[in-house]
Amino acid sequence: MVMLRFVRIRSSEFYSGVVGISLGSVQLSPINHGRFQCTEFFSVKREAWLDRCNNKMLVCIYQIVLQALELLRSMPSLVDVNVPNGNHFMVCGDVQGQYFDLLNIFKLNGLPSEENPYLFNGDFVDRGSFSVEIILALFAFKRLYPTGMYLARGNHESKSMNKIYGFEGEVKSKLGEPFIELFAEAFCCLPLAHVINNKVFVVHGGLFSVDGVKLSDIRAIDRFCEPPEEGSLMCEILWSDPQPQLGRGPSKHGVGLSFGADVTKRSYLFDPMK
Repeated sequence: MVMLRFVRIRSSEFYSGVVGISLGSVQLSPINHGRFQCTEFFSVKREAWLDRCNNKMLVCIYQIVLQALELLRSMPSLVDVNVPNGNHFMVCGDVQGQYFDLLNIFKLNGLPSEENPYLFNGDFVDRGSFSVEIILALFAFKRLYPTGMYLARGNHESKSMNKIYGFEGEVKSKLGEPFIELFAEAFCCLPLAHVINNKVFVVHGGLFSVDGVKLSDIRAIDRFCEPPEEGSLMCEILWSDPQPQLGRGPSKHGVGLSFGADVTKRSYLFDPMK
């Protein structure tokens, strides 16, 4: 029996998650050119930028984001997760800049590891005041435990939302403008969906404007871009919401759609011919 636990916590309780960090041994690894302008910018400007910042903490942060980006880029748009019988798997919703909520989740349920895996299902940033701290913590755990920390894209992992709801300004204030594009590129590499043990389908948003969508359609999505505003599976994965009424209706967000229980029941996601 596999235990899935879904977590959404709001708490002001605090404990320190920063212990024993040594920056003296931080070294820069070789950089592979990516398909985005940002990594090329950092590759070309790297030495001059590091000379200007002269700050080991920024170097460490740069490495965390870059290594997480490369790892996420190598993953498919739909990630299959296998949870062995008798083990557990934690699925967490939006944390949106609430760093102390993240710490409380870890305090209550344990730190991420291969034996204590988590899926954070999008909307890590914006709204709250500690989005930088949250995304760096999640990226660091992803790099440390690739199968102990799974990350999915939400609708707030996009340039347009970050500009409006605060993440862009927070990054510029705390880290500097070059990091804005680096995070934007990393967000484009986040997977869109996860399937747990071939039974549980997990996305940030919901289902689709047409029947008959299969897992193979989601696997085929080229996600390495800013999310389209409408008319695509990627948009609906990030924005759609369930509704109490049957059928489909307009979304309160103005993007994606709302869908009822009958749409869920008709879903062919787990059709044998997927």
